[in-house]
Amino acid sequence: MKRRLWNPSRSAAYLAAFALVPAAIAGCGDDDNGNSDADTPLFDSGSFPDADTFNTDTGTPIDTFVGTDTTPPPDTTPPDLVPDLDPPVIVSTFPAADTDDVQLPFVVSVTFNEPVYAPTIATQTIQLVDNRGNQLPGKICVADTECAAADGQMSQGSCAQLATGERRCKPFLKQDQATASFTPDATLLALATPYAVRVVGNIITDVAGNKYIASEDFWFTTANFPNQEKFREVAARYAPDIKSGVDGGTAQTQVPTKFDIDGDWDMSNNRDYLNTTATQIVPAIYYTVAETKTHYYITYLYYFPWVNHSQPAFTHGNGTNGIVITVEKARGGQAERPIAVHTYFKENDKEENFAYVTEESGIAPGNNFQSDWRVMNRFPQAELFPNNRFTSWISAKDHQSCAYIDEPSGVLPKCELSDFIRNGDHLAFAYNNGAPTPVTKVGGTSWPKNMAEAGVTSFGYALIPTLTTLWPRRWETGNSAIYEITTYTYEADGGRPGPPSDLTSKIVDSLGNNFTAYGRPPWSWDFDPAIGSGSNGGFANITQGQINLDPSWYMWERHRPLATNSMMEYDAAAGTGWSHDYCFNGYLYIDIRGTDPACPQ
Repeated sequence: MKRRLWNPSRSAAYLAAFALVPAAIAGCGDDDNGNSDADTPLFDSGSFPDADTFNTDTGTPIDTFVGTDTTPPPDTTPPDLVPDLDPPVIVSTFPAADTDDVQLPFVVSVTFNEPVYAPTIATQTIQLVDNRGNQLPGKICVADTECAAADGQMSQGSCAQLATGERRCKPFLKQDQATASFTPDATLLALATPYAVRVVGNIITDVAGNKYIASEDFWFTTANFPNQEKFREVAARYAPDIKSGVDGGTAQTQVPTKFDIDGDWDMSNNRDYLNTTATQIVPAIYYTVAETKTHYYITYLYYFPWVNHSQPAFTHGNGTNGIVITVEKARGGQAERPIAVHTYFKENDKEENFAYVTEESGIAPGNNFQSDWRVMNRFPQAELFPNNRFTSWISAKDHQSCAYIDEPSGVLPKCELSDFIRNGDHLAFAYNNGAPTPVTKVGGTSWPKNMAEAGVTSFGYALIPTLTTLWPRRWETGNSAIYEITTYTYEADGGRPGPPSDLTSKIVDSLGNNFTAYGRPPWSWDFDPAIGSGSNGGFANITQGQINLDPSWYMWERHRPLATNSMMEYDAAAGTGWSHDYCFNGYLYIDIRGTDPACPQ
């Protein structure tokens, strides 16, 4: 156990306090029964008194002290003290580092292995910071549970009766404490968001003056938005069927799976794990749901640890593609129905969003580029969404997200699907009630290149909520993390909401810093088509990230300019048209469910 360095000023205070003790004892009365201090000692030779030292009449000891009343000389030998030279050490924080699902609101606490000197604990030294390192305002305190109530109510040296019944005096209320607490402004806290308890070094000291040197950040994540069951049901209801082409002996590259395929959230080694270690792969798709008063917007993200591109220059690790499905809510006697799907993928160094809508939606079939199949395709709902499920075709190697439907009149315009897909070399994936079926090496030696070799009709995949897995980790950057350090600033259109900070834009490329081919998280999906002219290939209003961050406005800007179109402004009284007011949008921290009749829980 540490021993404290002697503090002369504190010792003087103690001596002054104890100088009052004789007077206090004298005030309690004289109990020597008339015997002189010089006659009868209280104890005999340092032991309990013998029988003859008691007054047998009263049963009290007789003072038979033998000696003089001369005060003994003072002890001038200095105390044998060991100096405290060890700095304080953090033994715990709350929330603890790497904790998920921290409920709001919360109070931050930092506990040291010894008492700390209160004046060195302040908002400059104990902080709560957001994912950009910005400090959140709040109140600091060092003491027991009643510190906050007692602090500021007592003058130096005065005392207070705490709610616990314990009486504390201010000099010791703070200075003898080892735990500091910080209460942040709860109105500034967000769900599904990373924060850090930051302890700033080189200022905090223990009571002996030893400094806590190294600054530390203890990261944790707040809980997800409540009442997400409905959105999971919506995502499951329209979960796509996937057919992923296989070309040659790299079937493992065509399985959509988890970012943490090997369990370590280090994206730099996923490709190597896939090609050298894995014997089975769990299929998985990430999803988010945004809700307005009239529509749902469901994003399905497909992740692949290796994009073995047909053009070597665009080969990269950790690729993504996916789709966004627009669902019209039930209203006016019309049942809930899917009405549009937009695919997203990288085409070499461009990014494409192909649009497909149902005839029943009333959305017009073209716009400024209506002659180009990349912009718009219109088909009956039963054909585009058989059993409410869109079929995503993923091209081998290049991982283009396509649509491929045989019709009496020909083939639906599509992206580059090779003949081997039509000939049957592909892997099929389906939701299958959320029960994933691992893709396993055949005979433990090779991956199946088609469903006949796999021995099943389709592989089931897991649905994973993006808001609780990828979004809270959006600032885990670096070569051995998830995202590149580079960020972008989302530029919301005038009057539209936007996220509160810059966002990570690229996933770490395990093959090196290839800045022409890379995977994007869904909140940074861009639209940079190879056709048209002007900003973003002619779509000047379609900004990076908008397809997922503000999908309602994306649909409006992408399709509303058409002259003949059913997309009309929202009429709240009639319940018709397109609402752009979100009931829920986790990316934008909007959740007004239960506060508006049009936004039930």
